[in-house]
Amino acid sequence: MTASMPGPAPVSQADLIEETGYIPSGAGWVYGFVSRPAGEASAGVVLLGPFAEEKKSSLRPLAELARALSCAGFAALRVDFRGTGD
Repeated sequence: MTASMPGPAPVSQADLIEETGYIPSGAGWVYGFVSRPAGEASAGVVLLGPFAEEKKSSLRPLAELARALSCAGFAALRVDFRGTGD
């Protein structure tokens, strides 16, 4: 028998909060997406995706990963960098 590490209680996707907005970055702004549990998050994760051609294929998997992390009790920030894709 193995002991599990204590951690945040899992939540369902119905208990997630997703917000979008601009984040100051150097002399300009970047657009960001935050997925988080409705309660207090135990920690935060920053997800930085690829750019150019690969960006198109990464949008949905990164959103799904952010939601899965939020269901596990973590806040997740995804950033859409200026000038790196569509």
